[in-house]
Amino acid sequence: MNCPKCGAENREDARFCSRCYLRFPKGDHKFARRFSLKRRALILLIILFSMVAFTGVFLFVGSESVWRFLDKEIITEYNQSLEKYNTVLREHDRLIQKQQTEAVAKDTDGATLFAQKYSQKAKQYKTALNQFKLFIENNDTRIKRIGINPDYLRDNIKATLLRMAENEERFFKKADALAKEATQLRQQVNQPATDALNALKKLQARCLVGITYQDYAPALGEVLHQVRMFIESPVARTMPGLVSSMRKAMTHYVMLKEVWDEKWNANFAPERRNRNLLKQVGALYPELSEGFPYDEGIRFIMNKASQELRETEVIYENSLNLIGKR
Repeated sequence: MNCPKCGAENREDARFCSRCYLRFPKGDHKFARRFSLKRRALILLIILFSMVAFTGVFLFVGSESVWRFLDKEIITEYNQSLEKYNTVLREHDRLIQKQQTEAVAKDTDGATLFAQKYSQKAKQYKTALNQFKLFIENNDTRIKRIGINPDYLRDNIKATLLRMAENEERFFKKADALAKEATQLRQQVNQPATDALNALKKLQARCLVGITYQDYAPALGEVLHQVRMFIESPVARTMPGLVSSMRKAMTHYVMLKEVWDEKWNANFAPERRNRNLLKQVGALYPELSEGFPYDEGIRFIMNKASQELRETEVIYENSLNLIGKR
């Protein structure tokens, strides 16, 4: 209430002016009191009306829309987390599609590499999914208020993590199965090649420890039989390099027998030497002198056969690896 004399503002129930000490009439004091009560009632009425109006809007429009309007922060955070989650799912689906379409995952090496790659990627995916799950747990109530079911999101994440674990197990099982299949294929398809190589290695070992002339011919016959079985087998057509190397090794061992026979015959007729054989040896082994001693020639040819056999083993291993990848 303002003083009618000096204009100073006073309390509504004041009896004297706080500045000029003018005594207010009793009537004005009662009027001021009545006016103060009316104003308080009006304010209270406005507050009550606002509450009723807000409640009506809340019920008519819906609590979700109201909370969406009031809690915009959770909507922004939820959309960002959801986008990261969907990005992980899209990347995961592209990786699975790549495995299904590319031939690299259909052989042993390709399947193993893909399984390892998927395992590494799955760890990153699981970390991102668990972060989204933690966000849901920490904001469960706020997410419910904006009309999103956190239980549905949790079930979705759980199903995705389970699917990733199943895929990881399936890819490693596929790699193991292809490896076992390749091993069985090498054992079955390449058995003639394996037998021929083992026979050559056995003959080489006997030559190194010291085989006699009488035992060499039968041992050579067994090797010739095994090598011929391999060369005439269907699988030999797919391994031309191995066939060529085995033939070279056999050429050395056959020539070794010829020289050994010549030495045996020379013991009875030293003056007679097989000129044609010497020409063949000279053409095949130009390192030997024209009149080489028989023992020197035998040792030299044995070493040549061993060198060729080492190359044969390398070609054999490479051939097995190629067949295992088919």
